[in-house]
Amino acid sequence: MPIFEYRCRHCHHCFEVLIRNAMEESELKCPHCDGGDPERMLSLFARTCSSKESLSSTCGPTSGGFS
Repeated sequence: MPIFEYRCRHCHHCFEVLIRNAMEESELKCPHCDGGDPERMLSLFARTCSSKESLSSTCGPTSGGFS
């Protein structure tokens, strides 16, 4: 069961939700303002480095992200 990241289009609050089926996603509301139109965000994922790669140059996140 995937966990998706969303951002509320009304208050811009970011949150994560475990979605079991498409019906749950259609009924999703923001936990902060109860807005009913969240936007699904692209999630960052973890990447395992090989011993030849430098953590600072390839695996660390770049600037930006959620605050």
